[in-house]
Amino acid sequence: ERDYIGKTSCYQRGSSVIRRALSGERFTKEIALDGAFQIIGERINPTGKKALQAELRSGSLDMVTEMAEAQEAAGAAVLDVNMGMNGIDEKEMMLKAVKELSIVTDLPLSIDSSHVDVVEAALRIYPGRALINSISLEPEKFEKLIPVAKKYGAMFILLPLSEKGLPKDIQEKKEIIHTILGAALEQGLCKEDIVVDGLVATVGANKKAALETLETISYCKNELGLATACGLSNISFGLPERMYVNSTFMAMAIQAGLTMAIANPSQDLLMHTVFAADLLMNKEEADIRYIDRVAKRKISVVAGEVAADAIIEKNPSKGGLLS
Repeated sequence: ERDYIGKTSCYQRGSSVIRRALSGERFTKEIALDGAFQIIGERINPTGKKALQAELRSGSLDMVTEMAEAQEAAGAAVLDVNMGMNGIDEKEMMLKAVKELSIVTDLPLSIDSSHVDVVEAALRIYPGRALINSISLEPEKFEKLIPVAKKYGAMFILLPLSEKGLPKDIQEKKEIIHTILGAALEQGLCKEDIVVDGLVATVGANKKAALETLETISYCKNELGLATACGLSNISFGLPERMYVNSTFMAMAIQAGLTMAIANPSQDLLMHTVFAADLLMNKEEADIRYIDRVAKRKISVVAGEVAADAIIEKNPSKGGLLS
């Protein structure tokens, strides 16, 4: 028996092991730097959702499971789970949600909470490898959550914030990234356990916000070999017709090397942009994924053109212009 174990361990030491991956109870999702772009479904979050807040206060998880199933069907690769709101026991509801979602979906979960005890309790019962959203340089998170990630074998999103708040420039952002990365490596984690948040600010307040985030993404991938993520909708906050800004920024970020984004996968324009960007980046089997996506979900722009043509035919006096 000892001889068998010895031979097996030697074989394992010499083998190639995929470390950058998340899993649920029945399914593993590889996260490759140059692989298919991944969406972390953002909808299971009570912030700004009065109906969901009321349901959580009643103890029901019906809307949570419906949101999970809808996001999985729409193409999400991971589901973010946030139970932070007033009027409930956040830890209790997080544990209930993790247990229920582990049954109804095969997708890995991202545990999203500002409280260390909630994150640790969720990781303790989760039947897979989860993603922690997130660990910043704020002392409470920095000092306590890195050991938690190590203990439970979780990946984590590195959020380049400190106790001072947002970094004042790209250089300070890089310094925070290196500080958290260094601490994680010292405690036994590896680069493949970490996903850096590009820290998207709204372009309405900072005209260089998109460019700074793109620089961060490129730096993390090409110089540090790290996966990256971002909260996509932040870029367009306060602007009209936000979906166009979001989808355009998404394509630019994918070209810069973005690995995944926290977004709503039910937005077809956004998801079609993801599949098209992967196609144009010549990612493996991206052509097959794009054709399959379009075949399953008709692109609304095409439908709009057909409708417009029909109106023009009925109103030739408009000269091809719609009033």
